Amino acid sequence: MSYLPKYQSVPTDDVPYPPTWDKPGGHTTVPGVENEEDAPPLYPPRPAEAESSQRGGVTGPLTVTYSFEPRWPTGGERADAMDTLGQTKEEATTIVLRAFPHLREYPRERIELLVPVDTDAKDIRWAEIMEGAWAGLVVRPPANLRVQIADLPGDAQARKRRELRTVILVMLGIVSIMPIGMTIAWLLGGFEAKQHTSQ
Repeated sequence: MSYLPKYQSVPTDDVPYPPTWDKPGGHTTVPGVENEEDAPPLYPPRPAEAESSQRGGVTGPLTVTYSFEPRWPTGGERADAMDTLGQTKEEATTIVLRAFPHLREYPRERIELLVPVDTDAKDIRWAEIMEGAWAGLVVRPPANLRVQIADLPGDAQARKRRELRTVILVMLGIVSIMPIGMTIAWLLGGFEAKQHTSQ
């Protein structure tokens, strides 16, 4: 059975309101306690502790993996880089341009940053991060951000046509090789039959 948390009560006449942050790092001294680590937590929590608890106890800058995903007609190779999470889209775009210098040839507006919608699904879908959602990423940061170049009008249709053409060419290649393979197998089978009858 779990018990409710116990907080150390600090008399209001001993501590000015708001409490003075007299130690480096924003900690207050608690009367009668030598080692602050041994003392139970104070209520209400200090601002640094509240922010840390919202982020799962993590303090300091958040890190995230930026994964560049090239799509035709965009050039480049798939690449990953780990850096701090940008607080805004502009800041994150600057980090992306530093991590992937070849993207500088594209306008900043075409650089898209996406988060996975459902990580449990086999086929991961991605959602673009709108400007108002950046503040929420600090509280629940994603492990991975996908970086891609936004399509110009007609790029998506041209990419689908190119993929279809590639599939057709592969199928034609397989179909054209099959008669040659069958002919070779028939010739080898006939040759083996002649050798068997001659013995």
